[in-house]
Amino acid sequence: MKLVDRLGADGVIVGMPFYFPSSPANVINFYSSLADLFPRLAIMVYHNPELHRARFNIALIEESLKIKGVI
Repeated sequence: MKLVDRLGADGVIVGMPFYFPSSPANVINFYSSLADLFPRLAIMVYHNPELHRARFNIALIEESLKIKGVI
């Protein structure tokens, strides 16, 4: 993401960490941390339930959209 930011992109598509199953709190923390580190970039959440071994339910989507920079 540093390279993308440095090259002047407007945003990125980012999937949640998926090596180990994650909790909703970890997902929110992950996207919140990215938004804090890269405030200029819009972050689009990519979700593939089979690959990510987690489910983005409506409540988690609503919570993630409260993070400034997450679209």
